[in-house]
Amino acid sequence: MCNTKMIKDPLKYRIASLKYYHKNEDAQRQRHKEYYWTHHKDELKRHHEWYHNKGGKGVYSNTSEEGKIKARKIIIDHYSNGKNCCACCNEKIYEFLTFDHLNREGTKHRKTVARYNICIWLIQNNLPEGFQILCYNCNAAKHGCPHKQQMIHVIPPDSRCVIEQ
Repeated sequence: MCNTKMIKDPLKYRIASLKYYHKNEDAQRQRHKEYYWTHHKDELKRHHEWYHNKGGKGVYSNTSEEGKIKARKIIIDHYSNGKNCCACCNEKIYEFLTFDHLNREGTKHRKTVARYNICIWLIQNNLPEGFQILCYNCNAAKHGCPHKQQMIHVIPPDSRCVIEQ
């Protein structure tokens, strides 16, 4: 295995490795297959240890509910500066809190990291800047949040939907 500290340009090395792999794809696959079957028990043991030790990350690497809850609590605590509440209305009910992109590019961001859960992505990227914690109501009404406006719009009682039977 190559030591990445010795490589002057890791990107060039990665490109060269991919070119070599694609040029010798059949031989590489055969080599990987042979290695796997000769080290099958060791590989299974290593994968088992990795899975049960949360991938060595200590925070979140598997898809267990416990891991998801732990990661979500860490993220909410980080982005709310320890307050664990909505940045707009101070809602503290944990189930109502959600992650919000500060730059209003949530849709674009979700498309670029579509294969990831947002919690996984945030943890793996060391909790980058550009996010905040909002409750679902404030997040849904972000473009015109009622908590930030002076007048709250109320639906008149006579305009309610009536279901005919």
